[in-house]
Amino acid sequence: QFISGLKTLVFLARYNKIKGIVTCILFVSFAREVDKFDSDLYLLIVSDNKDESKAKAEHLAHELLRRFSITLTPMILSSRELETKRQKRFIKEALSEGKTIVGPPIS
Repeated sequence: QFISGLKTLVFLARYNKIKGIVTCILFVSFAREVDKFDSDLYLLIVSDNKDESKAKAEHLAHELLRRFSITLTPMILSSRELETKRQKRFIKEALSEGKTIVGPPIS
């Protein structure tokens, strides 16, 4: 289920033309490959078009839950917001332990 859900996520992010997405980072338990049945899928989405990214992420969350029983919890930030929030634990964890699945890695 997880692999199918992840492939769907990557497909939608890359091929549904979510305009403005700079990077998507998968993190928390799935990023650490601790795939528990009740694990949520966490994404840090860095986007220059937050409104469209939010709408697409909400649609994707619905589809992943419906098709694969996977809960998607996205955090959508602009590049500027990422820089101002970089020291928050949540962001630090995403950047240090997450896996970039779309776009260039963020250092």
